[in-house]
Amino acid sequence: MKWTVWCGVVALVALCTGVAQAQLLANPVGVLQAGQFEAGGEVAMTTVEYELDSDGGDDEGEVKRTLVGGYGAYGLNEMFDLYGMAGFIFKAEPEDWDDSGNGFLFGGGTRALIFSGYQLNVHAYGEFRYLSEDYGEEEDEHRGIKITREGSAKGYEVAAGALVAFQPMDEWCLYGGLEVAPFASQDLEIESKAQGQSEDDSIDIERESILGLRGGGMYKVDQYFIRGEVGLLNETSFSIGGGATF
Repeated sequence: MKWTVWCGVVALVALCTGVAQAQLLANPVGVLQAGQFEAGGEVAMTTVEYELDSDGGDDEGEVKRTLVGGYGAYGLNEMFDLYGMAGFIFKAEPEDWDDSGNGFLFGGGTRALIFSGYQLNVHAYGEFRYLSEDYGEEEDEHRGIKITREGSAKGYEVAAGALVAFQPMDEWCLYGGLEVAPFASQDLEIESKAQGQSEDDSIDIERESILGLRGGGMYKVDQYFIRGEVGLLNETSFSIGGGATF
């Protein structure tokens, strides 16, 4: 039907959100001893740009997210630890969509201390992330026909990163590095309704870039710390958080 084709194209353009790219909730430069625990949380704001290859050409847009989350880590030895994380997305705003939605994310991974010396630490991490979002319902009209659309998205990715941390004093740490997400899968679900009929559509979305940059700073007093971080390239993000080791 013509109306399903039209509203499907509009919905795809509006909702292609680059779902696989999600905020890193764990402290990427944490260092734990064997048997030690770390817990923390953060608030983050992200903007993800996306690209969709369609029959009509390349469509571009963005989605803005605001989320809060936390993580817990356990030290295996002086070089490696394991962590789990979860977060709630209380505002997800796709471009050209009437309302903001919400969702959640969770995952886990490992952190490693590769090198330490000369006021420098080299860290690495690998992580699995899963994200699900519901964008609610919006209404539109085309040639006198009222069209209702409901959108949602879900996806996962496997990401890895490497960071160099400079520690001029015991309390301060500045860090920066690269992240790559070579494995990802995401689906956009759209339910369109018009004239008493409905149709469900699903599409696989590929991210525009698998490479990202991360940088930030951390201040630590005894077992407590606070940190701020920014992300560039595959997402533009800013986050602030803190935590403790025990």
